Formats: sequence, C-alpha cells, structure tokens
Amino acid sequence: MIRQATEHDIDHIIPLAVKFWEIASFNIPFDEESTRYTLEMSLDQALLTVADDGKIVGFACGLMSPCVANFEYKVAHEIAFWLEKEYRGSGLGQKLVKSLEDLAREANATLFNVAALYFASSDKAEAIYKKHGYIKTETCYTKVL
Repeated sequence: MIRQATEHDIDHIIPLAVKFWEIASFNIPFDEESTRYTLEMSLDQALLTVADDGKIVGFACGLMSPCVANFEYKVAHEIAFWLEKEYRGSGLGQKLVKSLEDLAREANATLFNVAALYFASSDKAEAIYKKHGYIKTETCYTKVL
C-alpha cells in the first residue's frame, strides 16, 4: 500500500535511506540528522511510503523548486527512492513514481524530474521511463572534490 508518510514514519524510513545511500556512490558519509531534516522538510511536499503488512518496505521523497528559466513554473524533483529488493519488479516502483507525479501535479508542477542511480540506469529502466512519458533530458555526472 502506498500512502503519504507521517512524521512517525521517518524512523522507519531512515534505515531504508541508509541502504539507498550505501549504493549511491556519492562518497559522502551518511548523516542521520541531515536525512531526518530532509525527510521532515519533504513531509509538506512529497514523502511517500510503501507498506506491506504494516512494515515500510519502500519510500519516495520529492521536493519542489521554481524553474530556473521561468519562476512562474514549478519543477518537482524525485530526490530519493528505495524499494526493498523482494518488491522490485512487482509494479510497486512504477506506482510509487506515479504517486509522486500525482502529488507534483496537485502542487501545480509543470515538470517532474526523476533520476536513476548508475547501477539502475539500464536499458530496462530507460524503457520503463519512456513507456510512462519521460524523455531523457540530461545525464548527471558526480565528482568528489
């Protein structure tokens, strides 16, 4: 079941955020306080959970910003996404992204950006995004300074 997260859920989301961060390859130590702050900030924008028998097995976090080229437009950004391995391939991930899109639409966003971690950026992921109306607009590269 996908639902809007509550403040109570944050303690259950953090261990999933740790798993996300361990494979993200950003080379920055995980800081629980920073993560908690970001999750709390996203409660007002987009923080969703996936639960199975009451246990949180996935989450998606999104934030909104004005469009750089025209502040009259809003851009929603998926900033963290995790679904436990045994739930992948079940369609829940696609439903989770669709739920984030719905929240962005309700908040009058014009664009919605999603990112795929390098290990997940396969032809399959690209095909799924294209199937749901996404176009590849840029590729992100990260450098540790």
